[in-house]
Amino acid sequence: MQDYTRLKSVVDTHQVANEKLIKRNKLLKADIDDLKLGLEGVEERARHELGMIKPTETFIRVLPNK
Repeated sequence: MQDYTRLKSVVDTHQVANEKLIKRNKLLKADIDDLKLGLEGVEERARHELGMIKPTETFIRVLPNK
């Protein structure tokens, strides 16, 4: 009976981990699909991850008051 309880606990833990990985994979697949469909996804990533701007844009940085 102890083996059953221990194994059940291990299986439950793995199921929770698998559910998290499934959600993560779905998000990654959505990102891949966005990037394949057009420049909007690429542009958004360049802006947020690399801090890039278009030549016609002006970068404005707002600093919080101290």
